[in-house]
Amino acid sequence: MSYFRLVSYMCVAAVLASCGGGDPAAVTEDAPSVAPSPPSVTPGAGSIGGGGTPQPVSPSQGSVTTITIPETLQTVTTFADGQQIVRLYSIETGEIFVGLADGAELLSELENGTLTNFQNIETAINGNHFQVLRSATGAQGETISLAIDGLNLNSAGSEYVARVFMTDQAGGHAYVVAGTPVEDLPSGEVTYNGTAEIIAINTTAETQAREVGEFTFAINFGSSAPVGRITGASETYQFVGASVALNKTTTSLSSSSIEIGPILGTTLPATLAGNIMGAGGTGVGGGCVI
Repeated sequence: MSYFRLVSYMCVAAVLASCGGGDPAAVTEDAPSVAPSPPSVTPGAGSIGGGGTPQPVSPSQGSVTTITIPETLQTVTTFADGQQIVRLYSIETGEIFVGLADGAELLSELENGTLTNFQNIETAINGNHFQVLRSATGAQGETISLAIDGLNLNSAGSEYVARVFMTDQAGGHAYVVAGTPVEDLPSGEVTYNGTAEIIAINTTAETQAREVGEFTFAINFGSSAPVGRITGASETYQFVGASVALNKTTTSLSSSSIEIGPILGTTLPATLAGNIMGAGGTGVGGGCVI
């Protein structure tokens, strides 16, 4: 069996900024290497690897839709090997997480906000983009490793979208996109351009390849039932989906008709789960798996 894993993110260029804000887990130019008991796994603002250049969107353009973020863990899809695509909102940290996980332990840490004693091992900041290698202590005293690649969504550093790869000492892992919940959706047509991370895993040959590329996501928030289109590619892989549905109440994105595969080969159908991110809907992140 082989499958592709795609994690993608993008954000609106008009509101990009440096990290910061009041989150004790924030990573800034002046931040200490050890964060004092932060409530969050993310550095307070961010996303994976780069930025985007979509149409500017202002929070004042928000819709009148009443947004209600589900407060329980939702399983989107369970695969034959036991891995799951999940979506959850942490009341403790005020973050949305969407992604792939292979066990309940790490998901419980995210949902309940029980990670403590964060220590930044390596930190790189370039404008609004940051990368952090971090360790934390889980609820049972075990060490959790986190590789975070993020992007700020506002100048205060209080809004972000980020890719977080978590591993524990028992070999469990979670590969999620995290971000700030939406308060008001944009209005009208918006096109997000951003960076995609593609991990192609062949479980038969036990090989893995990672590539970074770009993607575009376009959607009309003015529609009563918005459906967006996503396209993108890296050096050797491509993906496309013309039916990415937005739930305007939960701000979640979903599709069962994404096609991923080699540019010069056969594409395969994949399941996508994502979310609009940022208080004004200025970011978007998600992932899909075959």
